[in-house]
Amino acid sequence: MMFLDGFEQGKADFIVILGDGSFDKKVLMGIARKLDGKNISLGIPSIIFQRKTGLRAIDALKTYIGKSRISSYIFMTDRDVFKYNPINEIHSYLNSIGIEVINWHLIKEAYLHECRLGNNAFKLYSIIAGSTTFIEEEIAKLLELSLGEKINLNGERDNSWKNRIKSEVKQILRQKGIKIDKFIINNVNKSILERAFPNIYAVMKHIEKIHVS
Repeated sequence: MMFLDGFEQGKADFIVILGDGSFDKKVLMGIARKLDGKNISLGIPSIIFQRKTGLRAIDALKTYIGKSRISSYIFMTDRDVFKYNPINEIHSYLNSIGIEVINWHLIKEAYLHECRLGNNAFKLYSIIAGSTTFIEEEIAKLLELSLGEKINLNGERDNSWKNRIKSEVKQILRQKGIKIDKFIINNVNKSILERAFPNIYAVMKHIEKIHVS
């Protein structure tokens, strides 16, 4: 899969909307490029459209729907964005900004929503990163499975815990000279990616299957 940044995104098959930090983009890019759907392009909006975080990042949908040929979108955010039930909270937010959810399907622990805004039908994939909290947990799993570097994920999921995990993940990456997207592409087999990033991998495989077959 190819990634198109900035203004080239209008040529993409999908627009990617990120609710969190740079790791999300790099992991998604790495996994997408690792797979075989070479004729599929994913567009990353320029930074001006990416200022909102969490569920509010979904507001960017209204920038594109009905104003471009693109009818497929990917939204990705960390699990700690949600208070109770992710699917209910996503649908509630979509409804609050005037988007009707017609149907939805489960893909691992991610979702495919069939939606409508006015007369425009579109599909939205929602990927929730992190086993309990955020994507750094999954990066920690990747480092353990691929390099044998184990990070202790025990502890109460508060800000102190999050800061510790972020710090330890960054420290290992820095010590090993690893850029996460290139590491995923060049050094990690697909079975490990599926175990470390189950929801991201499942959505990318689903997209690859329906668009390549």
